[in-house]
Amino acid sequence: MIAFKDEDLVNGNGSRKKTLGFSDDETQSLDRALANIKVCDPACGSGAFLVGMLNEIVSARRILEPRSEYKLKKEAIQECIYGVDIDPGAVDIAKLRLWLSLVVDFELRDIEPLPNLDYKIMCGNSLLEELIVGDESIKLFDERLLDRKFAGNIKVSNRNKEIEKQIKEKERELQKIKSFDAKLTGESIRRAKEIEKDIKALKKN
Repeated sequence: MIAFKDEDLVNGNGSRKKTLGFSDDETQSLDRALANIKVCDPACGSGAFLVGMLNEIVSARRILEPRSEYKLKKEAIQECIYGVDIDPGAVDIAKLRLWLSLVVDFELRDIEPLPNLDYKIMCGNSLLEELIVGDESIKLFDERLLDRKFAGNIKVSNRNKEIEKQIKEKERELQKIKSFDAKLTGESIRRAKEIEKDIKALKKN
């Protein structure tokens, strides 16, 4: 990527130079694309790649049109950057690094609070986890997740399909016991408790 100083990008009257050879429409189109890009690191660790991509997005947008680096960084963190890691400590460090990358060059009194990053940088296993929407499972990187209304209805599940199948089978067995035994016998009560215990254990996986 070619780097420019702000003074190289702006004419004396404050207008943008056509340094890159793009028309105004092309520049706006590129800027919108960069503003809406989604970057996800499925094994983000402490966030080195995410911070690097944050800086690349901001640098590219400032080349197209010089403006506040702080505002561009905040916008990119809010809208563009996503990460997952199995290590909770690494997830916390990644969140901290994104925050530090935003505030390091600015006065703290000028910094606005960041939104909750819990749904941007998440702790989980990218190889096994799936998203459950009603009875439907959504795999990692499903394009529908880019739809905010759709993504707002999801619940994260650590359970794979085999475990879900076992849970449903045990729930059916439990329902059958309760349906057929209006007055539960000692044996059926014992079995029902065992099934409930098994279901609880499976849901923790």
